[in-house]
Amino acid sequence: MVRRKFWKLIFVATLIFGFGISVFGKAAKDSQVFLKENLETWDRENVAGGTGTLAGKFSFTRNNAEPSFVIKEIGWMTLKPGDSIGSHAHGDNEDAYVIVSGTGEFTGSDGKAVKVGPQDITIARPGQSHALKNTGTEPLVFLDVVSKSVELTEEQKKEVLEAKQYFPKEELFTWDRMDLGGGKGKLGGTFAFSRNDSKPSYTIYEMGWYTLGPGDSIGHHKHVDNDDAIILVVGEGEFSDTDNVITKVGPGAITIARPGQAHGLVNTGKETMLLFGAIAKEPPKK
Repeated sequence: MVRRKFWKLIFVATLIFGFGISVFGKAAKDSQVFLKENLETWDRENVAGGTGTLAGKFSFTRNNAEPSFVIKEIGWMTLKPGDSIGSHAHGDNEDAYVIVSGTGEFTGSDGKAVKVGPQDITIARPGQSHALKNTGTEPLVFLDVVSKSVELTEEQKKEVLEAKQYFPKEELFTWDRMDLGGGKGKLGGTFAFSRNDSKPSYTIYEMGWYTLGPGDSIGHHKHVDNDDAIILVVGEGEFSDTDNVITKVGPGAITIARPGQAHGLVNTGKETMLLFGAIAKEPPKK
């Protein structure tokens, strides 16, 4: 299967990580592309009662995001063998851990530990808890996507508390699209959930893995009421922002289009591009 070839190349993603502590400036409201060499370092010790160092490279964080941002934080994270993030509950945000490489254990609100590996997707919604531990012999590399929710009604709170948290790669469903946004070729997709089946109370309402073949593209298109983040894992291409400014992008790059912004992506390389996408918007206020 072609998808298996991507995971032989996944070690490329680990090149973006480093250690140290960085002070964040205010995230620019119109920034749409963050190259791996420009990501900010934010490392934390013994997070939520866990052990060891949680190393992070971020486009922006909850500490410097604009109030209008729905997606408040996107980062590449690393846990060394034996290190962990302790179990902790989320109040008014949603937090997704998406495994890129390595193996570990994810624990959700039910307290049950499940094994996780490349391409598995996990999430904690408001009121839910989660934890993650590296149980393998190599670094556990994962993406972290945090979104801010609105104040939920009692009915909405019950709905999110019952939401599924763990989506193993074997259970992801396929949704392929042709010539998306006026682009060219097939955007392959395997999803945990999509806009077609998410609950109205969810802030992150679509997450999945994308593939884009050489020469294929996502057409330049505008977003009206949501944040759409695309993170590059394997391959090279050109990202176009709202003003059609072209930026060359490669593994580790984080891109986003917020309401009123536009974006597009072309695979200019010789290998199939592997991407991760997350779309979020505020739930309706009641």
